Amino acid sequence: MDIDVTDTGLGVVGRARSAHLDWGWLLDHSDDPASVDAATGQRKGQTFGAETPPAPAVTIDAQRVSLEWPNRITSVSLGLIASVVDLPEPQPGNKDITAIGQHGAHLWDGARPTSVEAVGFAGLVDGSELGRFVGGLQQRGFAVVEDVPLGRQGVEAVAERIGYVRRTIFGDVWELAADVSGHADSAYSQVFLGPHTDATYMHDAPGLQLFVCQEWAAQGGRTILTDGFAAAERIWSSAPEQASLLANNDVVGRYVEPGVYLQAARPALRLDRFGQLVQVSYNNYDRAAFHLGDSDHRFRLAYAALAREVDDQAHWITLDWAPGRALVFDNWRVLHAREQFSGIRRFLGAYLNHEDLESAVRLNLT
Repeated sequence: MDIDVTDTGLGVVGRARSAHLDWGWLLDHSDDPASVDAATGQRKGQTFGAETPPAPAVTIDAQRVSLEWPNRITSVSLGLIASVVDLPEPQPGNKDITAIGQHGAHLWDGARPTSVEAVGFAGLVDGSELGRFVGGLQQRGFAVVEDVPLGRQGVEAVAERIGYVRRTIFGDVWELAADVSGHADSAYSQVFLGPHTDATYMHDAPGLQLFVCQEWAAQGGRTILTDGFAAAERIWSSAPEQASLLANNDVVGRYVEPGVYLQAARPALRLDRFGQLVQVSYNNYDRAAFHLGDSDHRFRLAYAALAREVDDQAHWITLDWAPGRALVFDNWRVLHAREQFSGIRRFLGAYLNHEDLESAVRLNLT
């Protein structure tokens, strides 16, 4: 691999192609210990708003490219750069967005839920509140269930009203708490987690996510939800060319832990064959390296616009927790986040498939 330093970045010649990696790309893809968590491989922060940074001082050795910026020093491994230029340049799609969301979806803009309407576990199980439960998932993208029995059977009982629990590398019903070990993910911590969708590293990301609170003695730690469809609609309305970039270029997601290396790619805004938005995929923590050639800088500006929309607290709602409360949400639409917390915050959770939600909508709402 040959590297030349230019006024605007690095000119790189790899096995498959040549690429110009501008300073913004290099800052965004820095993988030094201050930029990337060594244990999880996840990004520690974000570089949105710095897509055109000033030129750094550059030092290249046998392993890394060191970049001395005005306010910090970062570096990019040669292996990461090679992983980009040793592959052919990704080819964008050519779909136009025609509609946001499926029929019956109520976007939160102008109608952000101000209170959380819940169904009771007993009514969900006997079917008397099943329609309202499914309607909440279809319209708002989430539903809350109260008085769920603690333990695995309660989780399974809620899931079975929609479909079946999906088994992943985390198991079928899994535990979520700061002291859980065995998986390298920032979810198993007490730090703030920004809005994201799960499993951008899976080719078929789970369609529904289910949390049931088992124990709560925490300060902070509320769950935050925001409507990804509404965020996409705002971009589509104000900057359609950016929405098109988000719909026609794949973003690579990655999950790495001992014995596991998962990777997948799809657009942040995935359209069906009619041009209708059916899935939002956004997880900056798990975003892996890729370069889109001449359109890369414009794409990063569009991705930063999506980040600003989902990070806008004016469009967030928060959910308090208590043992026996369950939250089910559409992982293809609703992004979730978590406040920083101290104390005890313990859940059981599960994933379900999106086709089972779609089936439940057809059976109960049409």
